[in-house]
Amino acid sequence: MIRRTQFVCLLFLYAASVGQCTQAQDTGQAHSRVRRLSAGVTLGVPVQPAVRSENLTQSFPTTPPLAIESTNTPKGLSTGYGIAAQVAFARRFAFAVNPLIRKVRYTAFTVRYVGTDNPNTPQDERQGTNINEDTEARLLDIPMMIRFYGRDREEEGHRWFAGIGPVLRYASKVRTHLTITPPNQVISEDTTPVSYRKRSLGAVAGFGGQFVDPLGIRVMPEVRYTRWLDTTFGGVSGRSRRQQIEILISLTF
Repeated sequence: MIRRTQFVCLLFLYAASVGQCTQAQDTGQAHSRVRRLSAGVTLGVPVQPAVRSENLTQSFPTTPPLAIESTNTPKGLSTGYGIAAQVAFARRFAFAVNPLIRKVRYTAFTVRYVGTDNPNTPQDERQGTNINEDTEARLLDIPMMIRFYGRDREEEGHRWFAGIGPVLRYASKVRTHLTITPPNQVISEDTTPVSYRKRSLGAVAGFGGQFVDPLGIRVMPEVRYTRWLDTTFGGVSGRSRRQQIEILISLTF
């Protein structure tokens, strides 16, 4: 089977071939313009996973003292799938909405140490509890962008565009499975979801191009940068990235 990244590369090669084909066609064909209303589908692949891969250590001045060490590992790039809709409201401007659904998953190994370690002895006198965590969630990202095109809407041919606007993220279906091994080695399990933020707000900016194939399908490759103001996951056993770079390709009609 073709991997997701390979699929994106194939789509970009298709976009390039469409651009060459469009350039060779008669520029008098009306289907190469920016339509007033258009809709289609989108595939988006982030450059990095939504959750950081990192080792974290925290200490708390409680009685007795508490220290937490966690190793977090994201699973997959959280590829997004969704729809694209656009309304052109001026000669070079349009409003675009592009909801994307993606799945995020990470695993973590956390050790909770209770007590004080005597530095003068070779062993660690603290009591340690091991926690193996597996968490997954569904994210819905809704960017809303104002786009500026390099050519007038009625002008023929392919064109570049740039966009900017806000983005909303909704987190749902958060599932967590914990396997807990305390000092007495009596293993237990817990399925209580980790704490998370249900709604997050951010800002997004993008740059791309529009190419038209002989059938009139708009092929729109794009690169977007998103800066999140909040994090969906913010615990020691998993932290979301605040910055996101994503490669997208849309097919609109």
